[in-house]
Amino acid sequence: MPVHSHSMPELPAFGLALGGGALRGAAHVGVLEVLEEQHLRPTHVAGTSIGSIVGAAHAAGVGTGKMLELFSRLNWNALVRPNWRLKRALLDNSKLEGLLRDDLGLSTFEALEIPFAAVTTDLRKGEPVVITEGDLVEALLASSAIPGIFPPLERGEALLCDGGILENLPTRVVREMGADLVVGVDLLPKGEGPVEVDGLLEIWQRSLDLLILSNHDQHGSADVTIVPDIHGTSFSSFSEVTLLATRGREAALAALDAIRSGPANANRHVPGE
Repeated sequence: MPVHSHSMPELPAFGLALGGGALRGAAHVGVLEVLEEQHLRPTHVAGTSIGSIVGAAHAAGVGTGKMLELFSRLNWNALVRPNWRLKRALLDNSKLEGLLRDDLGLSTFEALEIPFAAVTTDLRKGEPVVITEGDLVEALLASSAIPGIFPPLERGEALLCDGGILENLPTRVVREMGADLVVGVDLLPKGEGPVEVDGLLEIWQRSLDLLILSNHDQHGSADVTIVPDIHGTSFSSFSEVTLLATRGREAALAALDAIRSGPANANRHVPGE
């Protein structure tokens, strides 16, 4: 009989923070695959950008097999189309909205199996905004809305877009949700060599990531940081989904001992092998 996490008294409340990184988010699915196999179920999940989409799907009970299948059959034409009105964005994300609502069955935060938070940035006030209630898909679209590329979300007086601008790895958020052990999955490794950048979206994404990296030092707020080896992989190539998931698996397997050991392993970085 498999041993489930609720029968392991030595494992504390386990929170998972999934960072942004465009299509490199397929590595998150590989990490989740290992956690599922090991019956390590987080009690809290927070995500930024692609991390919010993968994290919300996990919190909703969507299996990693379905996530990988979805990643593998997608292309940009299936996700976006030109926005001819061009007031706030170059691309329309209504196709992505349909995928989140129809293919993944996402609806509201309240319908999720695991408490979840999506991190966004308020362009007007210049501060992070954490969303934990209401329309889940709206929050995910805002969290992953690269400024100028995808439309921001008007919510009250706020204008919300990609959470990665100010908080790309939401470890602080997970801890504030109540997790005793915080595990972060970082898709923006420092020290990455030359990156192949081709096409408008990749140029925009790479520029944003370089800006994020300039103030990206949140490992210290995680007990364990998983850093998949994604050097040289693309931000926008669907052909690398399987490779990215494999790199995520490798990094998660290397982190299992640190996760099971609990908060005593504070600030432990576990790069992928």
